[in-house]
Amino acid sequence: MGCAKSKLHSRRGASLLLALGVCLIFVLVGSVVLGSATASASRLKDRRAREQAYLSLSSAARLLQETLAGSECSGWISRTEYTCGREEDTAGRCDSLVGDSNFLTDAAWPVFCGRTGGGGYTVSAEHMEEVHAGLEMDDAYRAVFTLTTDSSDYVMTLTFEATLTHSEARETSSCSHETTEVNEDGEEVSVTETYDVYTTTETTAIVWDGGTISKGGAKSG
Repeated sequence: MGCAKSKLHSRRGASLLLALGVCLIFVLVGSVVLGSATASASRLKDRRAREQAYLSLSSAARLLQETLAGSECSGWISRTEYTCGREEDTAGRCDSLVGDSNFLTDAAWPVFCGRTGGGGYTVSAEHMEEVHAGLEMDDAYRAVFTLTTDSSDYVMTLTFEATLTHSEARETSSCSHETTEVNEDGEEVSVTETYDVYTTTETTAIVWDGGTISKGGAKSG
């Protein structure tokens, strides 16, 4: 009877359950702490990657801005009108652009000749992630660089506005052609006739501003 009473009042089982419960709590708390630490480390890594991308994009944008600010060039289109009816060169001719030689003037040449201007470039330097710079130029010579990196979706743009100055000059010259006519005596004779030739030269001078850096833009796939 005394032995049975001792078993009924024994606390060993309760103590064991309590110890297991405490261990379970420690395990759960440890899992939560470990999960939180892992998530924090992942967020920190992503944050550092975004910061690195931002710094690389900012550096590339400033480098392009300092290099291209104030760029200028000019070009000519010549049109010739022959009063004799000759049609050579009447459609006009694009002459080469002269001035600075850089990304802006390279893109301006196709636009000057009525085509699409643009290009893709890479900006890289020591301690900086490689930056891709896509350039688009419209028919007003407004240039927009879209800057991206491979490691981030962050996008930065650099925009250059252009000021255009147009002028026109006209020159008069002449051309001569020999024709055969029949005179009063019925004889064929050579006659030289002179005609006016008008050459119009249209000049376009292009000057870009200092550029504006802004956040955001569309990252191409």
